[in-house]
Amino acid sequence: MSGPSDWPLPDDGIRFIVPQYLLDRLQKNVLTQGLYMRAVGYYPKAAGHRVDRVRHADDLFLYCVGGEGYLKVGDADYPVVAGDLIMLPQGDAHAYGSSEERPWTMYWVHFAGTDATAFWRYLGCTEDEHVARLGTNARLTAALESLVQVGTS
Repeated sequence: MSGPSDWPLPDDGIRFIVPQYLLDRLQKNVLTQGLYMRAVGYYPKAAGHRVDRVRHADDLFLYCVGGEGYLKVGDADYPVVAGDLIMLPQGDAHAYGSSEERPWTMYWVHFAGTDATAFWRYLGCTEDEHVARLGTNARLTAALESLVQVGTS
């Protein structure tokens, strides 16, 4: 796993990494091996949050729920605003970061599984498209909040 960034977590932020013994079970179980979470988090008003990965071993998506930032994949640059879903399949070198003036608030999930490619197709992620303009979506935010709570309960 590439792992989550080591950005200093504020008091109201959350970063949960699934323990290896659970990952081993998730990878082998017929009910979960298709798609499972490796790490999840919530970064509120993440001023100074920057990531630059040359080798990326995880599948990762980030959902911006406030503020703004940027994404760079290859030669493509994407502005990111509230309601945007960043899609980063395994192996895609990338850089992203929060705006200094309007720092983003985001949920993120590192995941894996035999169905990861099908999941990306379902979301509309292609070699040329790494940001989906979903708009703010209360159901998606609630679902991500539920995942984050798994790591804090």
